Amino acid sequence: HRIWRVGLVYLLGVIAGSLAHSVSDPFVLLAGASGGCYALIGAHLASVILNWDLMQKGWLKDPLKFISSGVVRLTIIMILAGSDTGLAIYARFTNSEELSKIGFTAHFGGLITGLLSGVVILRNFKVEKWEKVLSWICIIIFILFTTAAILFNVFCSESQECPVVLYT
Repeated sequence: HRIWRVGLVYLLGVIAGSLAHSVSDPFVLLAGASGGCYALIGAHLASVILNWDLMQKGWLKDPLKFISSGVVRLTIIMILAGSDTGLAIYARFTNSEELSKIGFTAHFGGLITGLLSGVVILRNFKVEKWEKVLSWICIIIFILFTTAAILFNVFCSESQECPVVLYT
């Protein structure tokens, strides 16, 4: 994949993560680049799914192919991303200080964006007919969700101010 493809997925993930956070948890702080990072994770998952047959070819016969197989990649990604997201959710709801709570919904916004945009933007080594249909479905879903989030922010968001953060 070229750098512009990966950069575009990352940028879309940052924007979508911010939109997801503003719609679902607007009065909690948002910090970091989790939307972009999770978009890269989602795009990697999309790449694994689209190129599954190539990644699984001979994976039980060669140790190197086993390590780089789709099964191992999916397992590692699910464990790491799942534990990180679980920790973020735990920290969000167990922290007693209101001003130090940090949102986690950008994780989900970025992951979904990475899955949807990864199907379209990243290289697919062997394009099949069902993958072309999937690309159009992903484009439509991404446009609908992004438009809905923007419209929600314009017309439906409450006018309550965000909390002031005091840095010590």
